[in-house]
Amino acid sequence: MLKMLYTDMRNILHNKGVMLCGVVSIIYLLGTILFSLIILKFLGGSLHADEIITSYPSISVFVVTAMTLFVYINEYTDGIIKNKLCSGAKRWSIFISTEISAALMTFFMSAAIQIIMLIIALVFSEGFNYMTAAEVAFSYLELLIASTAISVFSTSLIMIMGGKNISYVVGLGIAFIFKIIDMEVLDKLYPDKGLCQLTGTKLKLYTFYDRYVPYAHCSGTPRWDMGSCVIGSVVLIMIAVIIGLIVFEKKEIN
Repeated sequence: MLKMLYTDMRNILHNKGVMLCGVVSIIYLLGTILFSLIILKFLGGSLHADEIITSYPSISVFVVTAMTLFVYINEYTDGIIKNKLCSGAKRWSIFISTEISAALMTFFMSAAIQIIMLIIALVFSEGFNYMTAAEVAFSYLELLIASTAISVFSTSLIMIMGGKNISYVVGLGIAFIFKIIDMEVLDKLYPDKGLCQLTGTKLKLYTFYDRYVPYAHCSGTPRWDMGSCVIGSVVLIMIAVIIGLIVFEKKEIN
């Protein structure tokens, strides 16, 4: 198991897709800052780090999903999973090793990007305006936990679908759908003007989504306690692992 995990992590380090996702994230961040500075030059005002550190969280769902797609679809297309089975590895150990490596990949990549983001934010802005150090740390930790859960979920989908090209459509499609849901939930629960107009079951559903679903915690603006994020992330991981493992154990590997 440990040897397999070591191999999986080594493959990640040599995967160009992972590095591409990291580079794209930094370019997106720098582009956002440059655009903001140009706008502020004409309209007046100052750029603060509070605004910058929400840039990566806004695309983090797509970055995490893309990383898992780049890495684990290749596990099938390159025959890596089949070779593992031929060498005598158990299906459950292959699946668990894959999920652990996905979680570690996402955790360390997200941590690295956020550290770079903080440095860039402090260099190109006038510092923080309203967020305290504790609030920034809370935001970073929340994103790390939620991103890790999303990567496990995305990887489980890839393992279930057998690494087929349709996995790209499904994976990124799900990320896009959740992003649209996030926008709807935020707009209705926290309207720019007036108070929330939701009531009854709809209010409970929207609140539940906003509080517990990991995708809702990838915004850079925490709205709930850390316990809610942890509970939602753990539940998503458990569901993804249990269902994924059941399907993978019975799936025909070509």
